[in-house]
Amino acid sequence: MEQIKRIRIIKKALFTFILATGLMFVFEFSKQSVFPLITIWDSHIITIFFVSILSSILSYYIYLSFAYKKLYRKELSIRKKHEKELIYINKNQEKTIAKRTGALLEVNNQLQQAKIEAEESNKLKSVFLQNISHEIRTPLNAIMGFSQLIKQDKIERNKIETYSNIIIDRGNDLLELVDEILMASRLEVGKMPVTIETFSLHTFLLDIKNVFENLQIRFKKDDLEFVFQFVCSEDTLITTDKTKLQFIFSNLISNAFKFTNKGRIEIGCNRITDDQFVFYVSDTGIGIDENMYNQIFDKFTQVDNSMSNTIGGFGLGLSIVKGFVELLNGTITVRSIKGEGSVFTFTIPNKHTLVQ
Repeated sequence: MEQIKRIRIIKKALFTFILATGLMFVFEFSKQSVFPLITIWDSHIITIFFVSILSSILSYYIYLSFAYKKLYRKELSIRKKHEKELIYINKNQEKTIAKRTGALLEVNNQLQQAKIEAEESNKLKSVFLQNISHEIRTPLNAIMGFSQLIKQDKIERNKIETYSNIIIDRGNDLLELVDEILMASRLEVGKMPVTIETFSLHTFLLDIKNVFENLQIRFKKDDLEFVFQFVCSEDTLITTDKTKLQFIFSNLISNAFKFTNKGRIEIGCNRITDDQFVFYVSDTGIGIDENMYNQIFDKFTQVDNSMSNTIGGFGLGLSIVKGFVELLNGTITVRSIKGEGSVFTFTIPNKHTLVQ
């Protein structure tokens, strides 16, 4: 750029010099009429001198013009190259800015989601604390109340027996509550042990029938029909954690009793392959909204929190059920029609491999 400026200045100077020399040349010829003493020979010498000077200057001027064009083209090429580089840099910067903006938006969305989840978690914990307070107070009040009655001097023996049974039942309720809290805690930290054994599936499901009968007495729902569907042969064996499988059935049947006032509760089993069984527990209860299918397996979540004080429970049972099913390498799903009932289906592999 500086060279082009210098060439421009030199060209202007040469142009001015050529113009001045031409004027002097004209002036010199005009002197012949003014000064007749100058000989013709002298005028030829002066003419040749001025022409030589003008030719040299003109040649240099032409050279400078070509040099100027060459430098200008070079400068133009460099400028275009720089412009391309600037466009490339700008595009890269725009991509980088867009990428960073997208990353910031994603982080912001994650923060917003984390905030929503934290608020939901706090809400669920508040519901949990309310429910667990109710679940603890109810049996404790019964235990304390009937213990005071037993202490009376004049009390019939049959009443003592009745009150003692109530105290034992409410004590078992508290024990069940504590057990569920401990199980949920162990599942969360990955410290839940698995005990594998091989046992008769038919005998196991007959024991589950006894669980149904005990729950029927507990919930005082004698009108509910129990249906038992066992497709496998009576000598079918399964290898898994018997205690956890029993908890899964007990909890699902207990939930069925809580939300079913008439109709039936059905349990069943079928063998999909040699290494996998499918089980189900269905009821004709109130049903579950489709948008709650995934949420009901979350901790502290119930189908209807407003019913927690009347049906009991505090929202840990199904989360533990799902945790146990997955611990046994199985899967669990639910399908339901609102007002008609629900079906919980879960698969358990016959040959268990411990989940790491």
